[in-house]
Amino acid sequence: MQPQSAVRRNPGRSRKKFRKARANGQPASVDRQYPADGEGNPGRRVFDSANATLNSGRVLDLNGQSETVNVLTLNGAGISSGGALINNNGSTTSTLTASGGIVLGASSSIGGSANISTSSTISGSTFGLTKVGAGTVTLGGANTYSGPTTIKAGTLTLNSTGTIANSTSIIVGDAGSSGAVLDISAKTGGFTIGSTQRLSGIGTIDANDGVSKYTVTIDGVHGPGNSPGTQTVDGNMSYSSGSIFEWDLAANKDSNRLDNDPVATADNGVPGTDYDSVTITGNLSINASAVFKVIQNAGASFGNPFWSSTQTWSNIFNVSGTTASGWNNTAVAVYNTNNVLQDVSTAGSFTITGFTLTWSAVHKPTSALAG
Repeated sequence: MQPQSAVRRNPGRSRKKFRKARANGQPASVDRQYPADGEGNPGRRVFDSANATLNSGRVLDLNGQSETVNVLTLNGAGISSGGALINNNGSTTSTLTASGGIVLGASSSIGGSANISTSSTISGSTFGLTKVGAGTVTLGGANTYSGPTTIKAGTLTLNSTGTIANSTSIIVGDAGSSGAVLDISAKTGGFTIGSTQRLSGIGTIDANDGVSKYTVTIDGVHGPGNSPGTQTVDGNMSYSSGSIFEWDLAANKDSNRLDNDPVATADNGVPGTDYDSVTITGNLSINASAVFKVIQNAGASFGNPFWSSTQTWSNIFNVSGTTASGWNNTAVAVYNTNNVLQDVSTAGSFTITGFTLTWSAVHKPTSALAG
């Protein structure tokens, strides 16, 4: 006997109908979630102890209910990338309890217009998790999936016990996103991007609980923006020895001069548009042994006359609090977008002192005029 579907549509009625799998203990398969018609009561357990699988292209809308399942397996992004596991009941937070954990059988999306909270562990080897929709998803488990964590919209909150330490890439606001937030304000001891992790994006990292601003520590890689862009940290920022700051440059412009005009003083380079920047509402500390890398994007060409004179960028870090340490006339290498080292020595070189990046051009001798 085949297991029954955990959620099935009744063609004659637009309402939820859940059925628990009873066939020899085999897992239930969740095929689709349909809007409630008032018959479902918030807090009602619809899965009981069954296992449930959301196959590719399928959606489970918790619809404000608190649900319990043994193991929930997610296999995709739902319908039109709107999320496989969602809550679209704007007035009620849905709590999902998966006693056996949530398993990513493929890279999957969760979210919706309302809020979801779960303390269950999310696993799934190399698969990633994407937060979609305007609502908030709160994670409280010691999650072990190692794929990317992407926040496309709304807020992904880590409570005091929630971790994503195995996720190799944390993208807070990717290209085309708006209002993406990683809320780590419950991490009163601070939050660390580990040595094997990379933080990027154009959204906000919220490390401010309204009373104190906590510290985001970079032990791995920080590449703010989306080639380029501006990332905001509502809190303090610290870069450890050996950490890497990847700075995208997408135009022949700096923070002091007009493009190709060596005598003008107007600021023609726009942070977040022409090059990456970070806005920090708290304090900034950078170990002098941290690594600063320039990433040459399309639009920046070292054959352009702009690079024939000294240029500076003094607004890469926009800090409301105090600054400490920083670099000490440190040489800065240039890489392309594939992370391949570029030789720009015939045109000049970059150095960084404190928090200001400087380009020093190679001055080529002029030929003597013939008598």
